[in-house]
Amino acid sequence: MDDNSATTGLVVIDLTSPVPDPSFAAWLLRQRNGQLHQELTEALSRLSLAVADTSLNGELTLQGKLRLSEDNAEQLLVFDLVTLKEPRRPTPAHAFWFDEDTLSLSSTLPL
Repeated sequence: MDDNSATTGLVVIDLTSPVPDPSFAAWLLRQRNGQLHQELTEALSRLSLAVADTSLNGELTLQGKLRLSEDNAEQLLVFDLVTLKEPRRPTPAHAFWFDEDTLSLSSTLPL
């Protein structure tokens, strides 16, 4: 981290360094060659717009699963899943009557 990170919130990660950075942020940028980071960035933006538009809660979840590689016991395989639950305004209900003669729903009162 550089000296300005405390005041700016900027974290500089050198992906070319021969010494691996153990931080979660560095892993996030490396997972799927940066595609996970891009997916999360887009999902967060989409969710932020939806929450601002609806004033309802939403949810963004990152799930990670790890397992040992069958080919190399020293390697871990990391699988990720991004889940986005956007807020939705409730749709209005519409009243129907059940028509026993036709066994269907009717918007008019059956006789």
